[in-house]
This record gives sequence, C-alpha cells and structure tokens, in this order.
Amino acid sequence: MPVKRIVFHEITMEAIKQAVKDAHDVDENLVRAQESRRILDRLYGYTISPVLWKKVQTGLSAGRVQSVAVRLIVNREEERLAFRPATYWDLEARFSGEGREFTATLARLDDERVRPAKISTRRACWWGATSAC
Repeated sequence: MPVKRIVFHEITMEAIKQAVKDAHDVDENLVRAQESRRILDRLYGYTISPVLWKKVQTGLSAGRVQSVAVRLIVNREEERLAFRPATYWDLEARFSGEGREFTATLARLDDERVRPAKISTRRACWWGATSAC
C-alpha cells in the first residue's frame, strides 16, 4: 500500500477532508530535513537544557531555535549596555566663490557622525560641497 502525505493547518472536518483529497507522495527531502532538525535538537537540547536546569530553572529546554533566539537577545542586550550616549551637532556653513553661493551641512568627519570633540581634529566632510569627501 503506497504511503501518502496530507497537510492541514487546522483541526476541522473541512480542513481534514480537503487534506485527504489533496494527499500527495512523501517528499524524501522533507523527511531528511526533519530528521536533521531532530538530531540537531537533540545535540543542542540534550547538552544545553541540563545547564539551564542547574543555572536557571528546572524544566526549561533549549534547542537549535531557542538557543539562537536567546543568543540574539543576549547580543542585543550587550550592545544596549555598551551604548554610551553622546551629543551630536548639526553644523551649517555658507560658502561662496566664483559668483555662486550654497549652504552645506557638516555630516561626518572621516566615517563618523560629527561630535563636538572631533571637529578640530579630523578631516571634515561637508554634505553639499562640490568636491567629493
């Protein structure tokens, strides 16, 4: 007897009838992908979960998805803690020459946004200036 796969996203009579009607052959690539995910979950989860039980709380679990999500949160929190607020100024100047005049705004010094302490120590790049920075 051939094996078929059905897919449904809700447990209703209509959804299940439609899934049976649309049954298709098993995709071996999907089977192998699921097996790989199960192995990764076990490798990560079985290693990391006991650490969570000892260090945080009994009953918590970790796997390939939770571990990556927690790592992203930890990285973002470390960035937040390392952030040092600074004052930034917008400076404008009027330039004239050869019968023309224009206003330019100092946007950055080298590759950094303008900060007051660096104005006199770095090469200035004026947004709106005719020459490239």
